[in-house]
Amino acid sequence: MNGVAICVRDLVQAAVSGGYQVTVACPSNGDLPAWVRERGASWEPLEMRRSPHPGDLLAVMRIRRLARTHGLVHAHSSKAGVVGRLAVASLGRRRPPIVFTPHGWSWLVGGRLAPVYRQTERIMLPLATAVVAVSAEERAHGQAILGPQAAGIKVNANGVDVSRFSPEGPVADRPDDPLIVCVGRQ
Repeated sequence: MNGVAICVRDLVQAAVSGGYQVTVACPSNGDLPAWVRERGASWEPLEMRRSPHPGDLLAVMRIRRLARTHGLVHAHSSKAGVVGRLAVASLGRRRPPIVFTPHGWSWLVGGRLAPVYRQTERIMLPLATAVVAVSAEERAHGQAILGPQAAGIKVNANGVDVSRFSPEGPVADRPDDPLIVCVGRQ
């Protein structure tokens, strides 16, 4: 839970420690607003729904206002990526660079909107200055779906340093029955 929020929290901490002024725009629910303020950054409420919604136009306008006064915009998650790239692109030549980290491509949600999400990402991808995947698998999936224009996706692995945190000693016995892993989000 809170994977994107934890990633943003850690990036905020690094940026503030590096002397940068940081503003995070995100929904008011969850831990991120408090984490951001505890680390010395500013927080702006930005309410968004997971699915496309007419209220997204308000989010575009809020991010557009913030982008005018900031030197970089980093959008985390597919929804924020679309909203953020639209906001920054609307500023024309005076726009700041925008980095997009999907944290899972929108079309992976599946359902009837998956083709729309794929096409939206094909259109939106060139609006990002850089796209950063959290794993080689995420990059490969993006490149497979988005084609040649996705060749420049970079990877900044998001996870455990297995050279530091690796099990030592005998491996526990386990039956031949299938092992089930449950993954969820808040």
